[in-house]
Amino acid sequence: MARLHTTTRPSKARGGFTLIELLIAVLIIGILATLVTLGVSKAMTYAKQVATKTEMGQIEQALGVAAIEMGRVPYIPSIIKLCNDKTKYGSTALDQLSLRIITQMFPNAWTATPPLEDWDGSGKYNPNGIFILNADRAFVYFLRGPAGNGFSAKGQPTSNPPLGKRFGPYFNFVSSRLKDAYKDGIPVYLDYWENTVDPDKNIKPFLYVFSQMMVGQPETSKAKFDEDDAYKLPIYRQIDLTGKKYWMPKGYQIFSAGKDGLWGPYSRGGQFTGSLTGSGEDDQSNFADEPHGKPIND
Repeated sequence: MARLHTTTRPSKARGGFTLIELLIAVLIIGILATLVTLGVSKAMTYAKQVATKTEMGQIEQALGVAAIEMGRVPYIPSIIKLCNDKTKYGSTALDQLSLRIITQMFPNAWTATPPLEDWDGSGKYNPNGIFILNADRAFVYFLRGPAGNGFSAKGQPTSNPPLGKRFGPYFNFVSSRLKDAYKDGIPVYLDYWENTVDPDKNIKPFLYVFSQMMVGQPETSKAKFDEDDAYKLPIYRQIDLTGKKYWMPKGYQIFSAGKDGLWGPYSRGGQFTGSLTGSGEDDQSNFADEPHGKPIND
């Protein structure tokens, strides 16, 4: 009986991936890495937006406590003129408002000779010591005190360390975000994004706090208040002209320039549309649930 013989061809050994397969694999990995990176970046952005909004709420609460404890004033001002001598206040609305609030907060402010130490907390009397604090640092000043350890209830309010009962500090500011932008010892506060301050490019990403009860004051409702710096325009962001209503009729409006550190092109007429694009779409406030480039959820 004849034996059947079978012949088998030797199998070719796999020589590895082809160039096309490698390119496809690299492309897939690149796409996955991009998706992961975008996801992480988006998550980090959202986390900072939430943190910014949370911090705004904490500042708003702290301002309410400060107003009650310091002379039971109706609000902490968002613009004030600090003079170390009572006689230096004039007859303008800002001067009279400032004098009234300071007298109510610190009844002992004018009882010493010289009347006051410098308001910057240096402890040195300066006969020309006059400071005008706008919405980018008035809230910082009243929440932390001139030297960061509150105000004195006994003697001069700027005594350092404070004497007698201490008023404040009312908010735990992150020291790395306090910047002496005006070079006079009274700092501003960078928002949670901590963008670099660049005056030449108008990047001034400080938190801004506006006292809504001050809306009617002449110095806070006309262009002269912010004619030198376009980034101070949040004062005009209080009214929705479409709905004819205040977004925050009482309390405080708090603003952040968002991730890009740039303020959006808001209308001087007070319009807040909730549909800004470009540099304003990531701006945030305590009265809007979403960044300003998105619809507001009231």
